[in-house]
Amino acid sequence: MTIAPSMTSGRQVPRLLRLLRRVSLLEVVLYVLLAAIAVVPIVVLVLGSLTSVSQGFSGTLLAGGATLANYIELLSSPSFQSALSNTVLTSAIGAIIAMLLGSWLAFLVVRTDIPFKNLTTIVAVVPFFVSAFVHAFAWLVLADPQVGIINMVFAALDWPMRLNIASLGGVAFVQGLYHAPFVFLFVTAALSMVDPSLEEASRTSGAGVWRMVTRVTLPLVMPAILSAGVLVFALMSGNFAIPSLLGTSARLEFITSSIYRMMQFSPPKFGEAATAGVILMLITFVLYAVQRRYVGKRNYLSVTGKGFRPRVIKLRGLRWICTASIFVYAIVVIVIPLGALLLRSSRPYFYLAQLSDLWNLALVNWSNYDLLLSYSQVSRALTNTGLLGVMTAAIGGVLFFLIAYGAERMSGKGLPVIRYLSTLPAAIPGMVLGLSYLWVALYLPLPLYGTIWVLLVAYLARFTPQGVGSISSSMRSLHPELEEGARVAGAGLWLRLRAIMFPLSRQGILSAMVLCFVLAVTELHTSILLYTARTTVLSVVMYEFWQSGQWGAAAALSIIQCLLVVSVLAIAWKVLGISLYPELGNENKKLAKTPTED
Repeated sequence: MTIAPSMTSGRQVPRLLRLLRRVSLLEVVLYVLLAAIAVVPIVVLVLGSLTSVSQGFSGTLLAGGATLANYIELLSSPSFQSALSNTVLTSAIGAIIAMLLGSWLAFLVVRTDIPFKNLTTIVAVVPFFVSAFVHAFAWLVLADPQVGIINMVFAALDWPMRLNIASLGGVAFVQGLYHAPFVFLFVTAALSMVDPSLEEASRTSGAGVWRMVTRVTLPLVMPAILSAGVLVFALMSGNFAIPSLLGTSARLEFITSSIYRMMQFSPPKFGEAATAGVILMLITFVLYAVQRRYVGKRNYLSVTGKGFRPRVIKLRGLRWICTASIFVYAIVVIVIPLGALLLRSSRPYFYLAQLSDLWNLALVNWSNYDLLLSYSQVSRALTNTGLLGVMTAAIGGVLFFLIAYGAERMSGKGLPVIRYLSTLPAAIPGMVLGLSYLWVALYLPLPLYGTIWVLLVAYLARFTPQGVGSISSSMRSLHPELEEGARVAGAGLWLRLRAIMFPLSRQGILSAMVLCFVLAVTELHTSILLYTARTTVLSVVMYEFWQSGQWGAAAALSIIQCLLVVSVLAIAWKVLGISLYPELGNENKKLAKTPTED
């Protein structure tokens, strides 16, 4: 009776050894890293949501004391039900706004003969590099029902109308404006890949331009639009800054603001906060599943083996009207909000006795910037933000390069796993990811809680999809024969990576590093639950200024953050020759030589 198990075990050992020989060391490293930064925090958060509040994490679950009490209590709470409905409603409306704006801008850039395409591309992606807090605070400065600049102008003109951005409609509107660049990037790539022969066949059959666009082009790019819509819905539902800033004064509850409020109790409501995070995460996962099922049932194949360029449509009399729409978009999304922040930061107290006070230079006072110098938290936040930005860029550049190589060049059954794990954080709202790492820092035997390292690890996990995507796009342009020739010549994996793949992917790696630095400088949603007084960052200090009613200081710090981001992007572009989205610039150059469609 004791021999059979031994013989079975003996037969299994060679199978295990053969399996290990087929798996390279790099694959094992990637599996461990991706599981550690993406899977473990989610598992810990789910277990935390099943934990009794009165008992500790490990003590309850290991003793078999898992409970659904948190879910029952939270889902039966009228306050959370309101937060859930508000989150879904504003995210849905905001996603529609973002899809309309982003798709419109992408269509104009890729498929029409509008002028200034490179400038339009820059205008379309600018909000991507601005902090969500800055975007929301700018609109609060503009259209707050009590002290908004626009409403002060209306009062000075004796106009009865008033704008109220602190409402459900205001939250959805600002969410849509802020997330439109994500849709633009998705749809731009899709439109540039549509086979023009399909559209030419439609025109040959007698269809006009409008019918061709609505019946042929739009259905072909619908998967990209839907994918972008699901992505921005997930981003909006996990956005903390916009709902918090615009919803607090109107006493509107959202899931992210509810999680933040639960963590401010003494003692914090860890179990309920984890439960709210799991519910928010489930919403985004369900949407991703629905989107994949919808796209999977339809055949959208339009790219053939022969080269082609998308045919540009001549707008004729509508050309300058469409150009004017881009100009209006730039004014509304970029110029007016940033101008409002600059105006608010230049005055200690903002009040319009008459309309001419708007441009009265005698009222300009830079005391808000002097005030920042007196706060030790500001200098500490600047130091921590710069340090986190540099470390995220440096470590992320290497880490994301290895992950991108595994996702693009390695073969085997584990390849889909690497690709899935590298994109998994995109489906996790930022605040939920921060909450997950808070649970990891609190309840796992790791020296992370209260240190800058937990912020660094959370940032790396948060920016993995963006960093890997940037490098992967560079690797796809490299022919496999380059690496194959080195392998035949006897070069090992690490030599091929160091001598071939790394130098040839340099542009994508540097782009990913700059992108990670910018995202780390502007990040708030992941940081708001992980920082301490010693590890505070710039976005958190800006939020605290707003909370304490120091709007002038918050506006001044917002301007400083924007200048920091612009400086880094300018250096990366002009000095280092780095473009964060080089494929967009290349596409615009190709389109300039593309034949037009009347």
